[in-house]
Amino acid sequence: MTKKRVSTTNANLLESYLESIQKSGGRITPLVRGILMLLIHSGKAYPLQEFQELLHSKLNYTASLSTIYRIIHRLLQMGCLSSMQRQDGEIVYFVCQNTSGHHHHFLCTQCHKIQDVNICLSETYQKFLTDNLKAQMTYHAIQLEGYCKDCRKLPDSSDDIFKK
Repeated sequence: MTKKRVSTTNANLLESYLESIQKSGGRITPLVRGILMLLIHSGKAYPLQEFQELLHSKLNYTASLSTIYRIIHRLLQMGCLSSMQRQDGEIVYFVCQNTSGHHHHFLCTQCHKIQDVNICLSETYQKFLTDNLKAQMTYHAIQLEGYCKDCRKLPDSSDDIFKK
């Protein structure tokens, strides 16, 4: 039952983004649809270079990196995609599954799964800034990276790597 609900949610999210693209005058090409489908259904973040291989292996699409970059850049501008610069400096792209309300994201550095973090401590930050620095915050971005619950396990052991 859960899988059906998830795929219905994925289908609704895809249709919502496609409708948004269409309303803003954007073209919905097979590559645009393919990139969104890939990201929505995987729930992961990918660097630009991996899109070319994934689109070919998963959907049998062939496109140049420059074409994929232009599409991703356009989807970022339209708010359909989000990006994050990883600790190693590489930029990864993903679809934000939560389209309502301010939140942050956790990126698993092992499997690249993106998870919503539905808490924000901006009021705490603002109080500190006001009280200690006499400053006012106008924007903040918090990036969280680490190992998800599945990747916390060592490949050759059932021990949690953080319990040692």
